[in-house]
Amino acid sequence: MKRRRPETFREKLSITQQYFAEYLGVSRTLLSLYEKGIRNLPSAAALKLGNMELAYYQLQQAKTKKQPGMPKNLPLQKHNDKTKKVMKSHAETCSYKKQLAQRQLDHMANEHAKATVLLDVLNKLATTTSKTKETGIDPLWIGVQKNEALKKMIRHGDASQAKLQARILSLQAEADVYERLHKKM
Repeated sequence: MKRRRPETFREKLSITQQYFAEYLGVSRTLLSLYEKGIRNLPSAAALKLGNMELAYYQLQQAKTKKQPGMPKNLPLQKHNDKTKKVMKSHAETCSYKKQLAQRQLDHMANEHAKATVLLDVLNKLATTTSKTKETGIDPLWIGVQKNEALKKMIRHGDASQAKLQARILSLQAEADVYERLHKKM
């Protein structure tokens, strides 16, 4: 006898996978893998699903309040626990991404400082070699190295660092929001 799989939330609502995937902002394939228990949904999609499930269970609860002997708030409690877990997970993910971005910012500042020092040394070397022709240092090599140092300074410069600092602030704000929501529930 063939084992029947449990009905998914989407099937309870008679919604197609394509329509439901569009609502959640994921591909139909990812939704299918999620329903089979193979993959997890991204945090944003999980929150949308959680909100839809909450609305569904609130409507179900309102209908069952009229019927005596039915357990109260069980689906709602399961939903709250799941939502709370997703929010905590997302807050932790944001904090981790913030730490990575902070490390990258520190590395960027360090590389920029090194490139600045190298460029100063190369400029000094270039002025010295231009005055004395018998140093044996190739001016072409100095020019190439200066060009590489300038590229590094641009790549790790103030604009790149400011962009990364904005990302860090954004991740911190997002983590704070999810942490507050997690504590409220």
